[in-house]
Formats: sequence, C-alpha cells, structure tokens
Amino acid sequence: AALELGMPNRALAHADTLERLLRSNQALRPMLAEVAFAKGKTRAANDRDPSEGIAILERIATDYPGSPFAPRAPPSVRAKTV
Repeated sequence: AALELGMPNRALAHADTLERLLRSNQALRPMLAEVAFAKGKTRAANDRDPSEGIAILERIATDYPGSPFAPRAPPSVRAKTV
C-alpha cells in the first residue's frame, strides 16, 4: 500500500521487515525470491540511479533459480544459470 501512496522508502522498509521474518522461519524462505523481486522493482523504478534495483533483480536468477521470479530476470543472467 505504501508504494501506491507514493512512499517507496516506506515500501522498502516494509519489504526489509518481511525479509527478516522470512529468513527467520525455514518454512517461509521460499517466499524470499518474491520479496527480492518487489525490492528490485521498487528500487529500479524509484531510485535516481536504477543500478541497485537492477542488480537485485539479476541476483534472483542466481540466488533463487527454481523460483518463478527467476525467469523474469534479464536474459543475460538467465543464460548464465542454465
């Protein structure tokens, strides 16, 4: 909701909190790729320099290759993981 209200920093803070929760619970860890995807998209779209957001998105393909979010990574990254 924070992102829709034009508060990307608050949205990122919420994503960081959710990431800490997911990392603390083994059963929830498969959701980490989705949080990384949301953080990457938010940073790439809202930061003055989108390179950090793009880097987060590219790491999804290598950090979570089995995730449905991995194919959404840039093609150059997908090619390295196959």
